[in-house]
Order: sequence, then structure tokens, then C-alpha cells
Amino acid sequence: MVSQNDGEKLNQLWIDKEKLFVKRVIKFNNGSKEEGLFGDHIKIGKAWSENSCSFFVNYKLIQKESYYDCVPNKPVNLGLFDPYNFHK
Repeated sequence: MVSQNDGEKLNQLWIDKEKLFVKRVIKFNNGSKEEGLFGDHIKIGKAWSENSCSFFVNYKLIQKESYYDCVPNKPVNLGLFDPYNFHK
């Protein structure tokens, strides 16, 4: 049986039980805590997408992302992933 204090150090995945999207991820790694918070979920087509993400290491914000104008099933230019094009 896991005690409440032990549970504070367990990796966790929080999912909205009705809409089945990820709300929070917590990972303990070599004595540090990594956390991702996902919010502002919107329905796009038949699925859900977050419009904001915040990432923390040891409670310090290290990255924040915001998304807008999300469109389902839009073709992606595969040239975006070609390292040759990165400097352009």
C-alpha cells in the first residue's frame, strides 16, 4: 500500500475523465520534479487539443507555449522537418 507521502513522489498522469484529454503530467527523475500543465482545451474535429502548455522543473517555469488558429487534418509541409531548411 502506498502512503500519502510516498504518493507525492510517484510519476502521475492526470486525464479528464469525461473528455479523455491530458491535463497534467508529473515525473520524478534523479531527485528532480518535472511537470507539464495543459489547459484551454478546445474541441477540434472529433478530438481535443490544448491551447496552452506550461513546463516546470523543480517548480520553476522553464517553458510556456500558446497555440491559436488550430485546424484539424490540415496538410503539413514536410520540408519544415528537413534539417537542410533550418537556416532559411
